[in-house]
Amino acid sequence: VGGDCGTPNSQGASLVMGYTPGSSPMTLPAASPLKLGITMPANSQIIFAMHYPEGSYGEYDSTKVIFHFYPPGETGVRQVTTSPILQNWNFELPSEQFTTVSAQYPASGGLPTAYSMLSVFPHMHLLGQEMKVYGIQPNLDTLQLIDIPDWDFEWQDFYFFKTIQKAEAGATFKVDAVYNNTSGNIHNPNNPPITVYAGLNTSDEMCLVYTHFMPYLPGDENYNLDSLMNLSTSSLIEENFGPTPIKVYPNPFNEGVHIYSKAATAGDQVSVFIYNTQGKIVRKLLNKEVLQTKELDIEWDGKNDDRQATTAGLYFISININGTLSQHRLIKN
Repeated sequence: VGGDCGTPNSQGASLVMGYTPGSSPMTLPAASPLKLGITMPANSQIIFAMHYPEGSYGEYDSTKVIFHFYPPGETGVRQVTTSPILQNWNFELPSEQFTTVSAQYPASGGLPTAYSMLSVFPHMHLLGQEMKVYGIQPNLDTLQLIDIPDWDFEWQDFYFFKTIQKAEAGATFKVDAVYNNTSGNIHNPNNPPITVYAGLNTSDEMCLVYTHFMPYLPGDENYNLDSLMNLSTSSLIEENFGPTPIKVYPNPFNEGVHIYSKAATAGDQVSVFIYNTQGKIVRKLLNKEVLQTKELDIEWDGKNDDRQATTAGLYFISININGTLSQHRLIKN
């Protein structure tokens, strides 16, 4: 409430990553033939800005931010930049109208050099209807980045391309976004509709497109980001998380697993969630329940919240006891 919850307004500020509920954690390729990273200079500050909805006062926040660093002296790491290359802050959306908002980068001319595009993150709010993000190459070919014909505010993420996309020197980027500020839009926060302007609140609107990119090197377009990012994620998962008060048995398991902890006792407020390797909740076993027993002892049957069997693989158990978090790895055969 009050203040700018967007980003620090500073020339020295450099975005690393953005997150919205349901999106995936970012794990850049971190091994040959493609080692990528984002430099955090010595003595710099790391800013984490979280947006909370109205009515969330008193809730526990289980958010974690985890940074993975290369070993000291690591060589061959290529610098990745994150930036909202496309943005428009000067528009208004009249009531009972569909309005198209556009932006271009660079505003005039083209890119001074070639770049390798890794991802795209389109951003609108509740009045968003559709969005197209694309580039125009110097030979007038179209570089297709993302096309969203039916915008959903609940699905926002950095969408990484399967293969790196090359933007030639002289290319321009463009976004065309359509907004539905009519009474027929069931997501419209205003009833009846009113004129809406660009702003930071969810009831305002935005036209932003973030990307991850880096200077182009010959052969970049041949890298398969899907496979390289999955390899990096798998290696990080094997890292040791340290001691935990959670005991699980059997582990690995087939059909059922016991989750046990003496760290929780009668009267404690406890949540127990199961996550997959993409950071998505698979099962809520306990959700802010007051424990009635002298210790925690529950069972997971290996099914999700829809009571469907989960696939074999690695899962994470996260326990929140009166606001204190701990987690444990679990393998299902």
